[in-house]
Amino acid sequence: MKHESAVSFAIAFVAGAVIWLLSPLVTGHAEPWDAGGAYYFAALLVAGAVTGWLCPRRIAPVLPGIALGQFAYMLLVLPIGSLWAVGFAALFVYGLVALGAAFASARLRRLRRSADPTHGPS
Repeated sequence: MKHESAVSFAIAFVAGAVIWLLSPLVTGHAEPWDAGGAYYFAALLVAGAVTGWLCPRRIAPVLPGIALGQFAYMLLVLPIGSLWAVGFAALFVYGLVALGAAFASARLRRLRRSADPTHGPS
């Protein structure tokens, strides 16, 4: 089970960084929360849903994984100003969107699996 938590965190971490990596390509803005429109929230939903689907028994690592993946990208690629602490906190607040999607996706996967007679209990 510890292994699945690490995998869940790693998937969420990479997904968080990819949200920021793709933002300039998709929105034209280096920071997805500056882009306007639905990109950032949609990306958080997709990242959380994918992580929840792949690791349905371990969704708690999604929030820190998503937030820290985004923060790592910011530290490595973007200039960090004096408001970095506010941005870091905001990443965790926005990460709740991904956590909610992970919970819903994990629940759907477990329901689907329990309804499939070819699989035993998950």
